[in-house]
Amino acid sequence: MTELLLTTADGNARSVPLEGDLVSVGRSPENYLAFPEDGLLSRRHLVFKPGTDGWAVQDLDSKNGTFVNGRRIEGERTLRAGDRISAGGLKFVFKGTGELTGEVTFEIPPGEDSVLRTKSISLPEALSVVSSRRGRVSSGTRKAWRFIDGVRELNVPRPLAELLQATLNLAMEAAEAERGVLLTFDEKDRLTAQASSGGDFRISATVRDRVLRDRVSLLVEDVAKDEQLLTSEVIAQSHIRSLVAVPLQTDDRVCGMIYLDTANPARRFNDDDLSLLTVMANIASVRIEREQWDLQRRALISEHVTTLQKLAAALSHELNSPLGTIKSTIDTLARVSAREGAASGGREADLATLRENLHGTLQASISRIQQVIARIQRFTDLDRAEIQSIDLNELLSDTLAQLDVSENIDVEFYFDALPPVVCRPRNLNVVFLSLLRNAVEACRQQPPQRGKVQVSTHAREGRVEVRIQDNGCGIRGGDREQIFDPGFRVVEGRVAAGNWGLFSARQMIREQGGEITIRSEEGQGTTLLVTLPDRVFERRPGPELA
Repeated sequence: MTELLLTTADGNARSVPLEGDLVSVGRSPENYLAFPEDGLLSRRHLVFKPGTDGWAVQDLDSKNGTFVNGRRIEGERTLRAGDRISAGGLKFVFKGTGELTGEVTFEIPPGEDSVLRTKSISLPEALSVVSSRRGRVSSGTRKAWRFIDGVRELNVPRPLAELLQATLNLAMEAAEAERGVLLTFDEKDRLTAQASSGGDFRISATVRDRVLRDRVSLLVEDVAKDEQLLTSEVIAQSHIRSLVAVPLQTDDRVCGMIYLDTANPARRFNDDDLSLLTVMANIASVRIEREQWDLQRRALISEHVTTLQKLAAALSHELNSPLGTIKSTIDTLARVSAREGAASGGREADLATLRENLHGTLQASISRIQQVIARIQRFTDLDRAEIQSIDLNELLSDTLAQLDVSENIDVEFYFDALPPVVCRPRNLNVVFLSLLRNAVEACRQQPPQRGKVQVSTHAREGRVEVRIQDNGCGIRGGDREQIFDPGFRVVEGRVAAGNWGLFSARQMIREQGGEITIRSEEGQGTTLLVTLPDRVFERRPGPELA
């Protein structure tokens, strides 16, 4: 659907569908979009209208003008996907359905010796520049520093998609860029455009790698002086004059990047833009990461609810069987008691033996129900306190009960006697369930042999160990070195992040004073060793995932 993403002067954002009718904008209440409080708008300021070449925007001889991608227009202008339109205090992003979809591709340099003519800066250096220059910047740059003061609007609660678009809009306005794209790692750990303005982008793979791998911001002041970039057809056709790329990074990881460029001969990005955008991207990254953690937390809660539903179904089966046996046994006991009074001779001895056997059956069924109830209590106790002293073998048994295993995979466990472990059991349940599911999935990917997952526990001096071993597909040599790395890699031409599942699992284990190590050979299976202290650990900072 063709639509506009509208952001008002107070920061509120909403979608405006374009479905065939004129969409007029202005102060007058007669307009489809009326903003009587915006003194910078004319009564009838502009109109969005359908045409043979798609949607267009037309300025209605307004006093303060209508701007498309930062340039004032006269009359009518056909829109492309990602175009930014501003009028008064309003900002629009045109989400069209044309050929320009904001697709991003990365170009491999034509020669190994090709070197980009870039300037670069790290986050600590940029923060130092901001601090030292703030009181003595030029009048043109002072506006940008005031804009940084207004970046607190990123803390306004909003959906992640709107937050990403708002971040790109802030960056483009601060640098006075004509085009821009914001990329983050998606749910499949691939670098994907989440917000864009100005069409399709072809970005140098060298720029991408340095920004993401080396965590530095890059500036090309004059593309015309860079032979490598001039070989790009898209850059040549777009007449790009200057570009800048900055990492979306917090203190410990990079979650994406912002790329901006301009074709305006009179506007070249400079050192101040580089420092400004680097600091802005850092501020935005903290907010983006917080929202991503919140999304992951909600996903874990959803997974937890699904697990509870499966557990409830299993418990229903577990309870119905002994309850049925108890009911049948009680009925039989009642009949036996009635016959005992009238029995004589050897019949009395037979009835006494039958009654004793029935009592044994009752006791066994009651014991089974008690075991099920104990399991329920241990499972629900995970939420009672953040830190508890637990029996790790019991927690692993309950976790194994939540696992979906196909018929051609065997799960075996060998538990040593363990001392009590003081930990966050809820997080351990999430970690072990994730690791076990990975092991089962690795076995599924190694047909036709029968899969086997072994779980064992061992007590060592001052610690306990949990070993999860499978005979699945194993891990390739290159991937083993980065299996816990939250960075990125290129897979079949696509940029992919490291294994965020294992990264998150290791973070939760480390928060509890432990560690995860891995040993694997491709085609030979994988062994994961989780080590935890058996004593009270120091509280360590880290995101709460559940």
